[in-house]
Amino acid sequence: MPGSDPGATVPAMTDELRRLTEQERVIRAFVRDGRLASIPAKPKKRELLLPYLLDMAFPEDQDYEEREVNQRLALLQRDVAALRRFLVDGGLMTRDSGVYRRASPMVTDAPRPDPWPSVQPPRRERPVKGPDE
Repeated sequence: MPGSDPGATVPAMTDELRRLTEQERVIRAFVRDGRLASIPAKPKKRELLLPYLLDMAFPEDQDYEEREVNQRLALLQRDVAALRRFLVDGGLMTRDSGVYRRASPMVTDAPRPDPWPSVQPPRRERPVKGPDE
């Protein structure tokens, strides 16, 4: 290519660039601006999304009254009853006499899914068109 440095190389893809995990793809598809756009109809996708929602709404390992559960879930999605039911039926939360609790504490050092990785792919330079083109 005229005007280009023959010793220059195209930046190689590094370990920084990676494929999204299945969970990250599901989160990217269903979460918009921190809210759940819709509840996945397919159980497999719901199973991937619910742990993420649990960590977002209930990071503390404590008792939650049903009213607080509803308020926290309402910040994520309108259908709080369905989310509450999916979290309990999925074994992520327990319910006893109207008091909810995480089934297991949040692991603070566990890797969290990142549906929007901050690493940007390298930009490719566009060829410069000459006066003839």
